[in-house]
Amino acid sequence: MSKCSRIAGWIGILLLVLYVGWELFYRSDMFVGIVVSNVLQAMSALYAGIVLLLAYRQSGKSKFWLYYGIGALGYFTAQTYWTAELILTRGVPNAFGPAEIIWILQYFFILMGLYEQNRYRRNPAFPFLFDILLFTTVSVTLYWQQFIRPSLGEYDLTDAETIYNLFCSSVNLVILMFLFIFDRSRMPSGSRNFLAAAFLLKTVGSSSSWLLEGSDHWLSAGVVIPDFCWFAGLLFMGFAGAYGSRPHEEDALRKQPRATHLRRHVPLVFGGLLLVLLLAGSSPATPVAFGCLLGVILMLVRLFFGIRESESVNRSLKETDAIYQNWAENALVGVFIEQEGKLVYVNRYCEEIFGYEPGEMEGSSILSHISFTEIPRFLSEADKLHENIPTGRFGVTGLRRDQNVLYLEMHLAKSYFHGKEALSGTLIDITERKMSEQYLIRSEKLSVVGQLAAGVAHEIRNPLTALKGFTQLLHQNSDENRKYYEIMLTELERINYIVGEFMVLSKPHNRQQFKEHDIHRILTSIIPILESQAILHNVILRVETSQDLPKVKCDENQIKQVLINLMKNAIEAMPGGGTVTVRYETDAPKRQLTLYIEDEGVGMPAELLERLGEPFLTTKEKGTGLGLMVCYKIIQAHEGTLSVSSQPGQGTSVKLVLPAR
Repeated sequence: MSKCSRIAGWIGILLLVLYVGWELFYRSDMFVGIVVSNVLQAMSALYAGIVLLLAYRQSGKSKFWLYYGIGALGYFTAQTYWTAELILTRGVPNAFGPAEIIWILQYFFILMGLYEQNRYRRNPAFPFLFDILLFTTVSVTLYWQQFIRPSLGEYDLTDAETIYNLFCSSVNLVILMFLFIFDRSRMPSGSRNFLAAAFLLKTVGSSSSWLLEGSDHWLSAGVVIPDFCWFAGLLFMGFAGAYGSRPHEEDALRKQPRATHLRRHVPLVFGGLLLVLLLAGSSPATPVAFGCLLGVILMLVRLFFGIRESESVNRSLKETDAIYQNWAENALVGVFIEQEGKLVYVNRYCEEIFGYEPGEMEGSSILSHISFTEIPRFLSEADKLHENIPTGRFGVTGLRRDQNVLYLEMHLAKSYFHGKEALSGTLIDITERKMSEQYLIRSEKLSVVGQLAAGVAHEIRNPLTALKGFTQLLHQNSDENRKYYEIMLTELERINYIVGEFMVLSKPHNRQQFKEHDIHRILTSIIPILESQAILHNVILRVETSQDLPKVKCDENQIKQVLINLMKNAIEAMPGGGTVTVRYETDAPKRQLTLYIEDEGVGMPAELLERLGEPFLTTKEKGTGLGLMVCYKIIQAHEGTLSVSSQPGQGTSVKLVLPAR
């Protein structure tokens, strides 16, 4: 509750204490007591009007608060006029005058507020007016039967006074019935309860005033009851405004079916009661019989329009459902709905993204299609919805059915499915964009390193050749410290190897020197070179042969270098042994040959996968961090692609795609 609302609440409580204190401790003279009581009623009406208008301003200008506020100010105007006339004449004013006319008008503003409270975008005014007429008929009939007819012979009431009291009492009861029966979801629960209590008190005040008609107002202590009820009713209207703020839309969505159900059946119930009263033996010439007959007729007409309204709503719902179904099924984004931890709806594009057949994803959890390391982030975004915080677009890593990695952008929202709360989401596959970004970053790094390598390799190789030559000469002519010379030669050879890697990065590739080669023959030619290292690591090399493989136009030595690097990485990734599998796939329409090198090693985390190909990035104790970078450079020159997918503890798969001729 805001500071302004708290202040308004305390002012209302102060007025209530003031009224109760006056009635209990200071009211002695009846005339003065009635004057003060009416002044306090006017203050209560003014308080309610001001607070309700403030609620209109603070709630985003919800019109029902405006009409309720105008109604309360109308009551203040009538009460002030009536009190002034009471003081000036020192007697009860005329039974029906300007004050009573204003009191009647204020009810029309309250009814307009009630209509705005129950109105939605396409909800016409006619059903509401018809319901008001039906319930007013019921209320008037009941009041006539219970209060007016017994008092006709006892009290000297004019026709205007009778009509005025009958109108005010009946409308209070109608408003109370509407507040309890119909949709109240556009108003906060605190405001609804205070408003219902306000009109309940006003109804009690109007009813009790009938029981006091004809008694001496100046001597009867019972006059306190209706005065207090009217005062407290206005005060509670002010309390309703103090809580006045716009509710959440999901509340309206959840309570709309209940309101629709009541709108269909409550008129039938009241019409049935009137029919029972009519058949109970009322004389056809009495006002009660006329009211019952009119109520039954209105009930039948209302049911007719209710049926038409229901059919229209059903048609609109079917049309809306068809539109949303068509949109969801044909959307160019993935759409899913999860309820109680299970997917209850997945559109066609979402299933295509994850590589499933239609209907296969339903029943599983969306978490089972997200990378394990990304689950905490997804749950964190979902938790925001429980706090009514909208989620923005966030990136997650998903897993296809074949366990290939997907890069996704996702958005979550709170929704409802078949009347129950659910979690809905949309997602976009950004894998190609992510790979393109990584490719561009890697290309820029390769370009920079290549330019650097051209200068560094040239400057280092000349003095390196001299150092290596003199070290070999000293090694041959000296028997002492041969061990140290061997270490020096080994390290010089290592430096020479690194310089050679730099030269590959900086060397321009002349595509005219490419020739057509059998990739399987190139692979089998390097197997003997790698077998000794594989045996040392207890690794089995398995090559799946394939018939009629297309030839690839390539530089044989460079492709050998790529395959040796990739195979060595796979072998060294399995210190405890395992199997390295090499297999082929051919895509004739795209004229591509795909080669997979798969190991059973320790795998790599996602953060390391994103950095593969960076210069000097290595996980090996004696690695240079240039081998994989050279592979990317060579494959790029061959107009191919090199991609790596891995999961910690599940091994690594390298996918090498080359254009086939």
